Amino acid sequence: MTFETLLVDQRDGIVTVTLNRPHRLNAVIPQMMHELLTALDRVEADPSARVVILTGAGSAFCAGADLQESLRWIQRGPEALSNEYNPGWVRLVHLGFGRLRALPRPVIAAVNGVATAGGCDIALSCDMRIASERASFAEGYVKVGVIPAGGGTFFLPRLVGTGWACEMIMTGDPVPAEQALRIGLVNHVVPHDELLPAAVALARRLVARPARALAAAKAAIYEGQTLDYGAAMASVYRAYAFLMESDDFIEGTTAFVQKRPPRWAAPDRSTS
Repeated sequence: MTFETLLVDQRDGIVTVTLNRPHRLNAVIPQMMHELLTALDRVEADPSARVVILTGAGSAFCAGADLQESLRWIQRGPEALSNEYNPGWVRLVHLGFGRLRALPRPVIAAVNGVATAGGCDIALSCDMRIASERASFAEGYVKVGVIPAGGGTFFLPRLVGTGWACEMIMTGDPVPAEQALRIGLVNHVVPHDELLPAAVALARRLVARPARALAAAKAAIYEGQTLDYGAAMASVYRAYAFLMESDDFIEGTTAFVQKRPPRWAAPDRSTS
């Protein structure tokens, strides 16, 4: 399948997915979500694909939903909005953004410019965020009369606390990169020209780690945000027991004692 709204490049275990509608600031349309789901399915099925970097083409990361597309639905009347747009398009957004969170591979957002509304939410759906000094983040949904549909109300309070989440969601105003760093929204801010090299450097550090342990760690981190302590730790113990019986634990321990680089197994679907 040839993608029309994405660019996908894979090398050395790192899959770079670029949102590619720069003429519309990479605004999201249904086709983009379908293609993103397909690309992520391919990543999970490919043992050589170890880490994903998500970024945007041109000057923007993602400007959210393409409101020209939304206007076409509005012009068709309330029945189209109720019966088609909401159950179809909004559900597709949930599937696409949720797939990033559920993917048993680390996902790094390399935010190269504005990340607005759905663009902010798709960045929040990634596991780590590196921002260009030119980046900004805005939960701008309220400015068109709605609330975050892509996970912002769930992710933001967990990342930046209730107060900042309320301010971002209720005002819809942008937060520049340096402020996003101060409040914990991003991991790093770098000069614009160093964004992708910085994301690749982080991805290479992750490629050097055991894929099964990374997948288990990702699952445990997110489960732990929704379970009580006992249930969360029971899940951790099950994952730990599985990993202790894996070749990776034997290899990692042996390599550490022998003072040599470990040779990790390829990822597999059992980690998902």
